[in-house]
Amino acid sequence: MADSWERINQGERHHVGVEEFRTAAIAMFRELETELASAGDIHAQMGLLADFALEGLALKDRKRLDKVFKFLAEVFSNLDIDDSIKSALHVSFLTKADFGNHEFGEKAWQLVPHSLRQHLQHTY
Repeated sequence: MADSWERINQGERHHVGVEEFRTAAIAMFRELETELASAGDIHAQMGLLADFALEGLALKDRKRLDKVFKFLAEVFSNLDIDDSIKSALHVSFLTKADFGNHEFGEKAWQLVPHSLRQHLQHTY
């Protein structure tokens, strides 16, 4: 499973479960490695990514937001993704990040890749 991020990043379609998500997130976000490795469940992991994105919003750090959104878009481009990951995206990432309550939030939402935005709008 060490190659989870490489497989996801190369667009290879395969099952993405909670452990694959964690492995890929750690590979992408080395600065969150310790927290992600010890996060109890997928909602805690997604909450960490939401916090990371919120910091990016506060700092108006477009690169950080772009990194988070591109990662999530790559993960969600897989056809076989665990339902708990889909749920965590909505419950633990989107509701926590709440882009509408931030000055930079509207601009940040524009950074969300179309494929991910489309998924979010069709799913919920």
